Amino acid sequence: MICALAGSALTGGRLSGRSGRSAPPQCCRSVFYGWLIALVCGYQYFLSGPGQTYGVSQFLPAYGQSFGLSAARLSLLYAIATAASGFTLPIMGRVVDRMGVKRASLLVAVAFALVCVFNASLLSGEVTMLLSFYLLRFLGQGSMTLLPKTLLPQWFVEKRGRAFALVNIGSFGGSTVFPVVLTALISGLGWRKTWFILALILLATFVPLVLFVVVDAPEHIGLLPDGATLSHNRTPPPLADQATAALLRVRPGEEPDSESDDDEPEYLVPPGFEISWTRAQAMQTRTFYLLLACNAQRAAVNTAITFFLHPMLTRRGMTDIQAALVLSVQAAVGFPMTLVAGVLADRVPLRYILSATYLTQALFLTVMAYASTVGLAVVAAVLWGIAGGLEQIGFNVVWPNYYGRKHVGGIVSISISVMVLGSAIGPLAFALLRDSVGSYRDAILYIVPLALVCSALAYGAAKPRIRDSGLAPLDFYDDDLVMRNPARQSLLPLTRPPLVATDDSLEEVD
Repeated sequence: MICALAGSALTGGRLSGRSGRSAPPQCCRSVFYGWLIALVCGYQYFLSGPGQTYGVSQFLPAYGQSFGLSAARLSLLYAIATAASGFTLPIMGRVVDRMGVKRASLLVAVAFALVCVFNASLLSGEVTMLLSFYLLRFLGQGSMTLLPKTLLPQWFVEKRGRAFALVNIGSFGGSTVFPVVLTALISGLGWRKTWFILALILLATFVPLVLFVVVDAPEHIGLLPDGATLSHNRTPPPLADQATAALLRVRPGEEPDSESDDDEPEYLVPPGFEISWTRAQAMQTRTFYLLLACNAQRAAVNTAITFFLHPMLTRRGMTDIQAALVLSVQAAVGFPMTLVAGVLADRVPLRYILSATYLTQALFLTVMAYASTVGLAVVAAVLWGIAGGLEQIGFNVVWPNYYGRKHVGGIVSISISVMVLGSAIGPLAFALLRDSVGSYRDAILYIVPLALVCSALAYGAAKPRIRDSGLAPLDFYDDDLVMRNPARQSLLPLTRPPLVATDDSLEEVD
């Protein structure tokens, strides 16, 4: 049904104006097409499951039996592959920015399916397993989450937080469904047939969605982010410097519905107008590195606590089921918290949300350090879920909100790389710290000040401003920017004038 609707939207819709691009048919106009994109992004998050730790870990016992590898050996191979994927993921970010999300998604989906086939037919020992782990982490954990984080910001600006809250249903669904389903399939059919089934699911369900539903940006089908419409003003938007104003200006005689003969320009102002920074420009801002540091910390801490949660709680006298309950409570609280955080992200400065995330994390770690009873462990899990919900939305929204839409793939790829590296280093660093101080409690208490430091760093990570950075980004939406003229429902191309950078802004050149 979705494919039929979207296929009509992309191939059967009427052509709008001079762009030659398709517009959504009448049946799609009652609901903004971006919400359909959000559902596809959520499904892509869901399908990243076989490359996530909660998915791969279900195969490890079977691998150990089939190839005679110890748990320690498998963990070492997995850690090496995870770190390698983290270092190479920025390459995919550049590919996404150059190819577009649609073509990159098709490439990744087919490649991910081929890796599943490789696992089912050619996996034979340590070398092939290391390659398999690397490709699963690069394509599954990395690329399959990078792509929706790049696509969704193109479609939403003012409603970006709420859109990501919807998409995160797929993430929580994957972590809930895949461990159970994979365990059942491996027990019933064997691990090789299970990989074949995963390949078929990717090819049969996700590839058609990419082909018939995914559109790289709303402007490509004559829409604007959030389903908004243009307004006509005599002044440029407040965010605009001279270059932005020149880009949006409609000179007398070019505006079909203008009856004025004066020389005062009129502006077509898109709601939620954003300046887009390139990756190189973003990397010259202080905020970029503050956010990366915070992102690395949360990945390292969350992975370490999850990794050692079971032995830590069972040593305190809790049963296996009680220890597992803590993770269930954390997930149960984290999911609705993402919905709350999604609304907050559209209304509250993101640095406040991220700062609150680490204050909550510090409180969670303190309670977990002293959690000698099931009751205290559940309280810690609730706080963990609150922090998790805030950070899920905060770190998804902050990059496009701070650095714009156009180059967000390359920027987010660095963030994901840092997160992957943090998750690879976290358990080892925590184990060494525990051995050094002698107990889990003391090791956790040593992490609490780090959470407080990250709270301060996040609070200081304000949205970068052009005049503070000394840069002058030239990219506003796309180079061939087209916007809808409400008067005649045609696409009016707005051509960028020659520009030159000055100290404070960009100026038009005669």
